[in-house]
Amino acid sequence: MQRGKDILMKIAKKQQLPHASLCQMTEQGPKDIDLAKLTGGKKVILIGMPGAFTKTCTNHHLPSLVRHSRALFDKGIDEIICVVVNDIHVTKAWGDLTGATKAGIKILSDLESKFATSIGLSFSVPAVGFFDRLQRVLIVLNDNSIEHIQLEEKRSECDLTSGEAILTLVDKIFDF
Repeated sequence: MQRGKDILMKIAKKQQLPHASLCQMTEQGPKDIDLAKLTGGKKVILIGMPGAFTKTCTNHHLPSLVRHSRALFDKGIDEIICVVVNDIHVTKAWGDLTGATKAGIKILSDLESKFATSIGLSFSVPAVGFFDRLQRVLIVLNDNSIEHIQLEEKRSECDLTSGEAILTLVDKIFDF
């Protein structure tokens, strides 16, 4: 386990990402996604965000990933995955409306917050209706092995996990 901010994460560098079953709305309907199968054998940028259509996620964080997605794919990143604790209809609409889906970013739903809880990064803010949401986190994976983890200091910021920060970081992590 690793301590980040004042959070006791249940994941650490060089570990395998824990098993997780996420969900995505597709043209054929809801689809269960085995995260290990999706990330196996690939270089992956996995971003955890508190929620679709929230102010920081929608106005700053996701747009920064959309702006830099092509450059990340061109560098050799195989998948950019955004995980949020929302239902699949909300995540599909969010991906479509923000351009994330068109940019090749997979928006996946952690329907019951099992992934957020399993990695020790869930939080609640009942006053705004957030229960067991996922912290704003960047997890860089290589063949499902955790190469790097970064947590934001404040939930309302996306400096360490922005598309710009990730673009600079991947060259340090991977030998492109």
